[in-house]
Amino acid sequence: MVVLAGFVGYVLLVHESDADRRENECKRHGVDATALAECRQSDAAKARVIEAEWTKALAFLAGRYNAALATFAQAPKSSVDEAGYTPTSVSDLSKEAGLSLVGAYVKADAVHPALGRKYKLRGIVHAYAPDKESSRTEMSFSVSEVGNRLAGVPLDIENLNRFERGFIKENCDSTVPGCTATLFATVGVLSTLGPLKQIGLIADRVDFEPAVK
Repeated sequence: MVVLAGFVGYVLLVHESDADRRENECKRHGVDATALAECRQSDAAKARVIEAEWTKALAFLAGRYNAALATFAQAPKSSVDEAGYTPTSVSDLSKEAGLSLVGAYVKADAVHPALGRKYKLRGIVHAYAPDKESSRTEMSFSVSEVGNRLAGVPLDIENLNRFERGFIKENCDSTVPGCTATLFATVGVLSTLGPLKQIGLIADRVDFEPAVK
């Protein structure tokens, strides 16, 4: 009898723990308290509630980004001769210029064959905050293929004007929607690390698009 009671208690505990687990996961995703009861019902219900919460959050972030973009649209843009830039995609550029997510590293006295080439491409601009764990002491930037973040190259934004630089730093966090842009950029040296230099893209102008809600 004691064994049976213990078994029943164990079953109830497991059942309660599953419901609590689902509720706690929903809480971590910022789900409103009014929807927590639904979260507890089943894994399918939990997934449905979390997806709805993410949809709402992304719509809010997109709206905030678009408001910032509307203000930014009044600022002056960097001037470039668009005819001098070859249209391409991020993935094609990566193949043609031999650039990866970290760019390309060559000896300091070597001449990279793509240096100085100018490209026009559409991609998503990402800004990364300093990260002590990865030894990244300053903000860094990249541009990735729309729909494929694994196809990307490092980006230097120092040639842009202060309005463009400020917009990227404040609004292009890599975790939020937005910052899809047409980028005019030149392949150049981003940094020198001992006997090596890092090759990537130097932004000359960015034309940002509104985020889709």
